[in-house]
Amino acid sequence: GGKEFDSSSGSLAYIQLFQKLGLTAPISAKDVPSLAKMYPFFKESPIWKTAPGADTFNSVPWTWGAVGINYLSDKVDAPDSWGVLIDPKNKGRVGTVDDAFNNVSIAAIALGFDLTRISKEQLAGPIKEWLVKLKQNVKTISTNLGDQQTLLVNKEVDYMNVGLTMFVTGAAGFI
Repeated sequence: GGKEFDSSSGSLAYIQLFQKLGLTAPISAKDVPSLAKMYPFFKESPIWKTAPGADTFNSVPWTWGAVGINYLSDKVDAPDSWGVLIDPKNKGRVGTVDDAFNNVSIAAIALGFDLTRISKEQLAGPIKEWLVKLKQNVKTISTNLGDQQTLLVNKEVDYMNVGLTMFVTGAAGFI
C-alpha cells in the first residue's frame, strides 16, 4: 500500500489534476480484475485513462450518477429540456448549487457538446452565454445541497438542477 492511503475517492472534476500532480498511480486490470468488466464508456473515456490509448487508468469509477432537474410538479409542467432553466419566464424561480463543474457540464449537455472534448472556444462562447442566461434566472446560488433543497421545499424556486427528489415532497425529477 501507500504511505498513508491505499485508496481514495476523487471526483471526476479533479481526477486528471490529481494525476498531473502525481497523486495517483496507474491502475490496470491486473491490479483490479473487475476493470475488465467496466462499461465501454468508462474503459474508452479519456477522463479515466492515464494517457490516450493506454491500458491503464488514473482511477476506478465506482459510482456514477446523473445531475438532473427537480421541479415542483404541483406548480409547473414537467420540463422537456434543459432550456427551462434559462427560459426568461422562470426568472427568479430557478435554483442551483455553487458547483462550476456541474453547471458547466449542464450547459455543455444542453448545447449538445461532448463533455470529454469541450474546446476553449465553446467554453468562452456558447457555454458561457448559456450560463449567463442561467444566472439571470437563478434566485440564489446555494453553497450546499441542503440549502438548495430548502428552497424547493419552501416553494421559493420551481426548478433546481440537482437530484435528490426523494427528499422533497411534491418534487419530481427529470433527465
